Amino acid sequence: MKYYSFLTFFLYFSMGATLPLFSQYLQSIGLSGIEIGSIFSIGTFISILFQPFWGFIADKTNAIKKFLYFY
Repeated sequence: MKYYSFLTFFLYFSMGATLPLFSQYLQSIGLSGIEIGSIFSIGTFISILFQPFWGFIADKTNAIKKFLYFY
């Protein structure tokens, strides 16, 4: 169980350390603030759109655990 705790900690630590630098990198190659915001928000937007679809498929196939593993 401790292995998963360390893995989770280092995963989120690395994301927290690099994401602010990634936005600066995108700005340095000439992207505007609107374009950078769109890049960062596209994952959330796709999740909001496809959650009802995946929920419907999981309920129809009765494979909820399989879908949770991939989500």
